[in-house]
Amino acid sequence: MSPTGFLIRVTAATLTMTCCGAASSSADDVLAYGEYLAAECTTCHKPQFGAGLIPPIEGLPEEYFQQAMRSYQSGERANAVMANVAKSLGEDEISALARYFNQLGRMEAKQ
Repeated sequence: MSPTGFLIRVTAATLTMTCCGAASSSADDVLAYGEYLAAECTTCHKPQFGAGLIPPIEGLPEEYFQQAMRSYQSGERANAVMANVAKSLGEDEISALARYFNQLGRMEAKQ
């Protein structure tokens, strides 16, 4: 997909999710939105364990990812960096990221 096409899809996904909520968005829009949001995550979370034992998040079950983010938001899980990131995310963003990373893991497993 071209950069312009990607930007148009992300803008459309953002507008759709803002106006109508993630539940009414198409699966492709949710994935595009998750891909857009994932850039911050993949700065630290690589496909394999890296320095400092930052875990990979590709392929995690959606429910697990969502619960982990809520646990960082509430303070149940203690990590200052992840707490700041999680607290900056709304439910639609968490859902989109969960879907994206789950699907990304499935795509890589097929290769």
